[in-house]
Amino acid sequence: MIQGNAQDYDQIAKVARVYNSVTDEYDTAYRLKRCIAEDNLIRREILKLSTYGVVDLGCGSGLGYELVDASPSYVGIDISSGMIAKARAKFPRGTWRVADACRTGLASSSYGLIMSLYGCISYVSDLDALFREIRRLIRPYGKYFLVDYTPRCRVRKNALMPSL
Repeated sequence: MIQGNAQDYDQIAKVARVYNSVTDEYDTAYRLKRCIAEDNLIRREILKLSTYGVVDLGCGSGLGYELVDASPSYVGIDISSGMIAKARAKFPRGTWRVADACRTGLASSSYGLIMSLYGCISYVSDLDALFREIRRLIRPYGKYFLVDYTPRCRVRKNALMPSL
């Protein structure tokens, strides 16, 4: 499912390996008061936008699934098979796929909200490809909500992933 040139693939594989290695501890990095406050702000904004059909690029362990009130039309995409397995275990009603955010393989023009939270887009080497994929996935008048690195991600990187 993960495609692209050799350099992109190497970077994607590195990020996937790191996230696979921290899957079990991942959610514990987000229990700080500041992370909970950030979630509340993001949730408020997402619920203003949320329409039928949600794609979460870089869904990790499913933290975004909780923020959209467990939408039945939610699809979580992540390059880490470990994170997808954890998300499936936590939220069996969600749809979860191992794929590259720039090449999801999902149906075109089918989603009302494309979101990417907690720094996933920071790992994307070709932002043009990412935005082409978002444009391809989104329905007319759909919305996208992207969050780059935040204080939460600094906590995560320092605590779990010093190699990234």
